[in-house]
Amino acid sequence: VCTVLDAYLDNIMANVPQMALLLREHGFIQNIKLMRTEDIPSLMMHPSTLGGDERSDFGATSSTGPTGLPPHHPNRPHTSATAPAPIFSPEIVEMNAAMLLRFLKTNCTRENSTYLLHRRAGDANIQLFDISSISQLRQRKWIWWLALCSYRFACRLEQIQANVLSPRDKATRREYRKRQRSLLHNTLNLLEDLADMGGGKHETIAAAVSEHLADTYLWSDGADGDVIVS
Repeated sequence: VCTVLDAYLDNIMANVPQMALLLREHGFIQNIKLMRTEDIPSLMMHPSTLGGDERSDFGATSSTGPTGLPPHHPNRPHTSATAPAPIFSPEIVEMNAAMLLRFLKTNCTRENSTYLLHRRAGDANIQLFDISSISQLRQRKWIWWLALCSYRFACRLEQIQANVLSPRDKATRREYRKRQRSLLHNTLNLLEDLADMGGGKHETIAAAVSEHLADTYLWSDGADGDVIVS
């Protein structure tokens, strides 16, 4: 169930309409099957998918079927009334995800803070911890961990600006650059605290962070290729 749920949520969060499933045996790819995101809960672990028996495609008796599309094609409808039931309810999953996002939006309000979301096994309640205060405990391993988290989040924002945001959405890009700079400054401050505690200067990482910070002030407008100083 967890494997199917992970694959379904990955596609939903990335807004991907299909999933390619590679079936391997002894390290060799035996088959590749495509399925629509909405079919993952019911078809991903079904014997007709894992076994590679095209004839068991819910009543299909030919390689193409009445629609002219091969079995497991993402646009081919399932014509049998005995289509397998999903192993979880997508509606309930999406409802719980929406509730969780609202909970995080309401409670994760401190700028440049790091939070830990925790749920005990078998417990219906979740707990949210603000672990930014860990850096105040003067423990080098936690300061190092928070510095790397800030750096990774800043790099992720940079990737979103380059690959997701429209070059013409200048307001959103400007807000992302502002948040990215804040995270990079936080990374440098934590690295300095770590050096003061005898944890090493980490000059290579600090140089890379400084380079990323400089790039936020010299950015390329993909619409016309001009370099703009902000």
